[in-house]
Amino acid sequence: MSDAPVAGSIYASSKFQPQQTALFGFDEVTLLGIAAENHRTFEITRSTDETTFTTVRVGPLTFSRNPVTLRLTAADGYPANIIRIRNLRLVPVTDAAGTSPTTLPQTGSTTAMKQASTTLKDAIDTAKTAAASKYIDELNDLAVTKPALKGQINAEIRRVQRLADQKAGQTGINAITTSGGGFSGFEDISEARLADDEPISGERFNVVYEGRTVMVRLLWIDCAPLDENDKSGVKRFAKHFDIEEEDVPSVGRTAREFTASYLRNKPLRLLIRPDRDKDGTMAALLFLPNVGLYQNVLVNHGLAAVVAPSRDQQRNAMERAFLSILSAIENAASKRRPAPGAWALSAENQGGKQP
Repeated sequence: MSDAPVAGSIYASSKFQPQQTALFGFDEVTLLGIAAENHRTFEITRSTDETTFTTVRVGPLTFSRNPVTLRLTAADGYPANIIRIRNLRLVPVTDAAGTSPTTLPQTGSTTAMKQASTTLKDAIDTAKTAAASKYIDELNDLAVTKPALKGQINAEIRRVQRLADQKAGQTGINAITTSGGGFSGFEDISEARLADDEPISGERFNVVYEGRTVMVRLLWIDCAPLDENDKSGVKRFAKHFDIEEEDVPSVGRTAREFTASYLRNKPLRLLIRPDRDKDGTMAALLFLPNVGLYQNVLVNHGLAAVVAPSRDQQRNAMERAFLSILSAIENAASKRRPAPGAWALSAENQGGKQP
């Protein structure tokens, strides 16, 4: 944990001061809530430089389910510090000699949590099955009264059935249809990768697939421009987040670096619109395994603004659903504390503009 450099930082402001310590929480993501067995907090202290790391051991933890989803959260925002965490590992609890795993005793509360988790999962699965069945029945009734919509209704029924048949652990990408009622006309590209050159911005970069390199622009979002001379782009982004115009290019650099590190060496799936921009750039939706839509990630981190087309330009129900999710994510990010990305600089999150 070191101080953020003043030059080129989105936090270059007297309103932010480096902290001596940072508190984090590490817990299991569960509908049963945080309990003593599956939640721990730990603190890291300020380092002498960016290369000095200190070992921190946290635990033990007893999880309520398997597989488990874990969450690392900051207790507060630390915008004037750079915090790097490496070699984050889970290790089994061992005995004093360190030679064999130790089986933790099952406490009454842990057993009750597991039972409650199983009961809740069964109830949710039952409710999902009932809702899907009722929806399909309603679609079949609609097909009788609206024969002109039979093709679209059958496509929707198949979509619902595929969702019900999906195995646990799938990313949800396969539920997206590229014909019928889904993204009709989109070109579906799998196994693409981020090109080796630096992205132009957080939402504009080259990808490589089948030996070709193409420029891609992420649909429905806008990252901050890096060029301070882009007056209209700077003003538009600053207004959206209610931040100072002088901070916009630094937010743009952060978004570009985030995209470069997040997408590097990952398999990418793209749904590309057939109509290209005037410069040949292709507008696309980008998906990652076990993550989903990458546009959601940028918006959730406060590094992109949602730019939704007008209602009459939204081509079908699938597009409207994706845009609705993006807007909901942006709304939640703007209210989250500590605020992420550009939202941390907004006047609203700082109690109003400084005089």
